[in-house]
Amino acid sequence: MTRRPATDLPADPRDLALEYEQVRQVSREGEWDGADDWTVTVRLRGRGRSGWTPVEPGEIGELKLVRARKAELFNWQPEDFTEPGVRDALLGIFDMGHGGYRPPFQDHITSTDGDLLVLDDVRLDPDWRGFGLGAIVVSEAIWTLADGCSAIAATTSHWESVGFRLRPPPLGYLLDPRDPEAVALRELRRREFGELCDAYS
Repeated sequence: MTRRPATDLPADPRDLALEYEQVRQVSREGEWDGADDWTVTVRLRGRGRSGWTPVEPGEIGELKLVRARKAELFNWQPEDFTEPGVRDALLGIFDMGHGGYRPPFQDHITSTDGDLLVLDDVRLDPDWRGFGLGAIVVSEAIWTLADGCSAIAATTSHWESVGFRLRPPPLGYLLDPRDPEAVALRELRRREFGELCDAYS
C-alpha cells in the first residue's frame, strides 16, 4: 500500500501524545471482575493546518483494549463483555471450565504466567491515515501496557506489521512479547516514527 507523503500531515507528529485511562469493573458479587478496560486517546497537543483549514489541538484517535487477569480468572464471565471480538478472543484462549489457558495457547506462547491483553478497536481520524501512524500508535500502546502479560490478542487481522501472527484455531491473532521478531518490529515502528517526524520537518 502506497503511503501518503509526510508533507500531507495535518500537523507535526511530534505533537502527538498517548493518554491512558484504566477502568476496573466490579462484578455482580461486588468483587473486582478480573478485567480492566483501557482507553488510549491519541491527542494532538499543538496547532496544525490541513490544506487551508486550521487544525485545533484535540483528540485525533482512540484505542480500546481489555486486560484479563489470569489470577482473577473466575471473577469474570465471557458474557460480561459486550464486544463480540473480545468475548471470542477470551473464549478461544481461556479454558473457562478448568481454568487457565488452553493447551494450544500454551504451546504457541513463550510464557503463560501472565495476563492477556486484548486489542479490540482502533480509530484514527481520516486526515491522519495513510502515513503508517496506525501501526506506530498500536505498537507503542500495546508495549506500554504489555508488562506482566503472556500475550496480546487482536480481534482483527490488520496488525501483522506490529507483530501479530495468526495461530491455529481457536487462538486467532496473537503477539508474544518475548518473541524476538515482535521486539524487532517494535523498534522498526519507532524508527519509522522518527523518520516520519524528520520528513515532516
